[in-house]
Amino acid sequence: MNEQETEYIVDWYKNIENRFLDIIQFIPYNDATKSVSLPALSGIVIESASLIDTILREEYPSNKKGDKLDIGKYATYYEPKYNLSEYKSIIYIYPAQYIIPFNSWYDEKNKKHLPLLWWKNYNNLKHNRIKNVDSSTLQTTILSLCGLFQVIAKIPTFLNSLIRNEMLSFGNDFIKSVKDELKKENSKYTFLIESKLFASPVGKNPFPNDINDIQVFNFGNSKKLVKFLGKD
Repeated sequence: MNEQETEYIVDWYKNIENRFLDIIQFIPYNDATKSVSLPALSGIVIESASLIDTILREEYPSNKKGDKLDIGKYATYYEPKYNLSEYKSIIYIYPAQYIIPFNSWYDEKNKKHLPLLWWKNYNNLKHNRIKNVDSSTLQTTILSLCGLFQVIAKIPTFLNSLIRNEMLSFGNDFIKSVKDELKKENSKYTFLIESKLFASPVGKNPFPNDINDIQVFNFGNSKKLVKFLGKD
């Protein structure tokens, strides 16, 4: 993908996220509501997952006309590269919690893809949005939207667009230094990718398993994250 294309995708992501934020003003996301389905969510699920498919297809190394690429091939190729199955995002909705949309999508032992329920729901909606409207739950919407956010955050092609859209927190470092560092396979530093709804680290350190162990100064000194967690 070129930078014009990544710019389109980041703009699309922000638009989709804003639409979802408008909806959860009236139906907050929590354990009691996550299984609620709404017709208005179906478009958000379809657009989010469709963009994931487009990005992974475009970045796949042998993307030739006629290649039959699917989520299974994506998992087999991208999991060893980006470790998406363990990639955590904080969702900026209280109480603080992690979202891991690609959790268990790849069986490392047997080297094969394992189905994701939210991706299955996306396919159901894509093929018949009316009959499968029950698949458009708040949980599926959160996972598909966060999945898109994570793919954008993880794939280096998006770096310049993320900086232009003020989605990369890097403290007092210079932009060129940040770019050079993130292009390295084994970066010594950690930065934070943020949207209105999610935050994920890129670089050296992942988020700790226990969200209470996060030290914000290790993740780009994000003011938003400091305020949300109530600590630095």
